[in-house]
Amino acid sequence: MGYRFNRIGAIKAIEPNSGLIDMIAIVKSVGECTEITTKKGKQMSRRDLVIADQEHEVRLTIWGGHADDMEWYNVVDKPVAFKELKIDFAPDPAEISDAG
Repeated sequence: MGYRFNRIGAIKAIEPNSGLIDMIAIVKSVGECTEITTKKGKQMSRRDLVIADQEHEVRLTIWGGHADDMEWYNVVDKPVAFKELKIDFAPDPAEISDAG
């Protein structure tokens, strides 16, 4: 399993739903796991993370069993490799901020 890492700033140029990307970033914060109901009536877990590289930070939403995993709290301030992230919307440039 190989990775082709992208920087967070590269998300701005990726067309929504055009494929999957790999990313390595520091997990800056972990949100609470919440349950949502999809348009199809299915219950699903979701959790927001804030991830950062050397230049930018952005909110990343994880779903399902990955969101339920409490181990996310153990990786705050540590690098994590993400395989095959889906960019399903065009982020507002304000959503990708400079890492501080």
